[in-house]
Amino acid sequence: MTEYEAFIRDAARKRSIDPDIAVRVANSEGSVTEPARRGTFTTGSSWWAFQLHYGGAGYEFLGNVAGMGNGFTTLTGWQPGDPNAWRDAARYALNRAKASGWSAWYGAAHAGIGRWDGIDRTAIWDAASERWDYEDGAKPVAVTYNKLEPVHPQEHSYDCSQDSLEWAMWALGRKPADGWMEATMIAEKVMSPELGLLDATGAGLAAFVVRQYGEFGFLSNNEPLISFDWIAAEGGHAYPVLMGGRAWGHWTAVRDYDAARDLLLLANPADGWKGVGQTMSRDQFQALGPFSAVRVWHPDLLAADPPPPVPPTPVPQDTRLARAREYMLKAMAALDEPSPS
Repeated sequence: MTEYEAFIRDAARKRSIDPDIAVRVANSEGSVTEPARRGTFTTGSSWWAFQLHYGGAGYEFLGNVAGMGNGFTTLTGWQPGDPNAWRDAARYALNRAKASGWSAWYGAAHAGIGRWDGIDRTAIWDAASERWDYEDGAKPVAVTYNKLEPVHPQEHSYDCSQDSLEWAMWALGRKPADGWMEATMIAEKVMSPELGLLDATGAGLAAFVVRQYGEFGFLSNNEPLISFDWIAAEGGHAYPVLMGGRAWGHWTAVRDYDAARDLLLLANPADGWKGVGQTMSRDQFQALGPFSAVRVWHPDLLAADPPPPVPPTPVPQDTRLARAREYMLKAMAALDEPSPS
């Protein structure tokens, strides 16, 4: 059970709402696997487990129809899509359900949930009885990189790039659902069941990261052709790096580089594919290439301290971090440049 589901269940019980019904509604909307999944519609955009919707006055840049999100921000000051607002967004949605039922959520009806299903209308709930995060001046949580995140195994022959990216996002604190990411990458023509990743250079994969996670500050770009020394210097030290080999026919995430053994440390979604487990040697790299790579990072990682040096190493650790900072700063600067007319 995710922390998001556990919180929704607890908040529902406090309001005399059946927690199973509350979770079913959430799963019919934004899900309980990540804090702030976005839904984009012609009328506006929605976020969080219960997809609070924004549009209309003040949010014309998102759409033309106002929704619960407008009122949520008026009450709390949380901005659309802030991942730190997920608890307050759940409280707000459940308070609305307690007062008015589930009819405002289209997903509930699609899931066969009636307006008052699971809601005890005789039980009194004081909406002012609990303190919300915004009242305590909750501070945004900095993005960190957990290179020890367990491997996310692929389920199909074609989704190695998706599960490698899924691993990277979980390692950075986001928790996209496997089914959502797979379906969206297929719908957006990043990969297909017939061919796998459709752009072997990784450009489409990097663009997908920016489309889906750019609003939360995440950045990504690709390197069409890399060497073993490049990935040894780059891979996994300050942020996740994904790489794919043409002769390998496969993509993996790179956790780090073991200089003492001259091995890349992987989060390989297909353990054992073409003789490669969770490490890759220089000889394997040469045999399975050429390789391309995709960086996935966030500006918060600029403040990370470099790991302690482990001699011998091809590139000093402080140089690796400096290179990471340089890439990130260039990418952030590019986001501020006007688009060509």
